[in-house]
Amino acid sequence: MDRFEISLLLWGLNVRTAKTKLNSLHKLAGERYIDTQKERLNEIVCFHKDNNPFYKNLIGDCDVNSFEDLPVITKRDLQRPLESLISKGYTKKNLYISCTSGSSGTPLIFAKNKESHAFTYAVILSCYAQFGINTSSKQARFYCMPIPRLLRYKELLKVFFNEENPFPGYRTLRS
Repeated sequence: MDRFEISLLLWGLNVRTAKTKLNSLHKLAGERYIDTQKERLNEIVCFHKDNNPFYKNLIGDCDVNSFEDLPVITKRDLQRPLESLISKGYTKKNLYISCTSGSSGTPLIFAKNKESHAFTYAVILSCYAQFGINTSSKQARFYCMPIPRLLRYKELLKVFFNEENPFPGYRTLRS
């Protein structure tokens, strides 16, 4: 486990478990993969229909077994207080919460469970590995740093654990 994966673990994201699940998905072939995907999509839709008032209201009496008949959710549908979008059993404390930049005019605040967020990182790391890149490889990243202090420090910590010389020109704990 490298420093980056350790930093994710400190934030409650178990990437090792997510990598194991991803590898088992990669081993599935053809119809088995598609069936597993449909089964998982159905589980997700049923969970949210049963545990999320916003989603239940949005889909109404739509047939949950027909994924193609479900309504498409737009950004505008989701631009409401986050509390009204969170499913039963989840709170802001046990979710990963982030937001888009708002380049379209209004930022979108979203939340996902930590298992899902760890899986996202597992996919990213898998894609990197396909090209011989790992988290200690030299990278160029273009992103905006969040302004709220806690989010800013969280991003800086991720950068610190991810790179050999994270802040050229600045003193770090290693300088």
